[in-house]
Amino acid sequence: MDQDIDGIPGVSTFELNLPQAIVGQVTEKLISMQPASLLNADLNAIHNFKGIYCLEDHSDPSRTNKLVYVGKADGREGMQQRLKSHQRRIQMRENLDATKIYFKALHIFVFQPRDVEEFLIMSFQTADNADWNKNGFGTNDPGKNRDETTLKPSHFDSEHSIDLNGNFPFLVEAGTSVADSVRDWAQKCPWTCRNMGGLELQSKWKRTIECATPDDFLSALEDHMKSGSRLVAHPGRLYVPHHNRDVEVYKAIYGTK
Repeated sequence: MDQDIDGIPGVSTFELNLPQAIVGQVTEKLISMQPASLLNADLNAIHNFKGIYCLEDHSDPSRTNKLVYVGKADGREGMQQRLKSHQRRIQMRENLDATKIYFKALHIFVFQPRDVEEFLIMSFQTADNADWNKNGFGTNDPGKNRDETTLKPSHFDSEHSIDLNGNFPFLVEAGTSVADSVRDWAQKCPWTCRNMGGLELQSKWKRTIECATPDDFLSALEDHMKSGSRLVAHPGRLYVPHHNRDVEVYKAIYGTK
């Protein structure tokens, strides 16, 4: 049984609120930092260290609270890798200006970044901020039936779906390999492009086409798909469905309907 020491001269009790102490110090440091543009940052210069980072949306000057996401980088996925993933995810999205998304990153030495992230999220979720922590922004591939999952209206991919008409120039030349062009285009595209190699394609481009948007390229590609081949533009990615599976959730379908 603990001794009751209240009232003893020179002695007192103190219960350390470690989560509150961590959140306070990290928050203070983050607030004091100048943010950097996520889209334009040279992320190759950032090592894959462990730490905490946040994203801010500066698109609305009247918004005083610009914080939209708090995340961690741990041993499995370092800071450079996490920021590069987000850098790609914000590009060519509807209702989102990627040039206005900024980041701050902290190298955490003592505590596990996972613990700090949990404390920060618990703190921020009580306020009107860190919206992207609640809408699936930081989620990786969501599982076996990920492509047919019905998204909530508040999901990141619903609010900021891929922009098929965004500026994305790409040249295809008559007589060159269609499959090679698809592979090259998918590598340059900022969205996830899954199973593109599963398309049944004619071997060569029939004519030279200067594509200005993703839809230009995918529409041109449609003319070179063999019968029964389909490419689905999901709100958050492009994919080729397996075994002619019925598709209900999509922005567009290219190829055989």
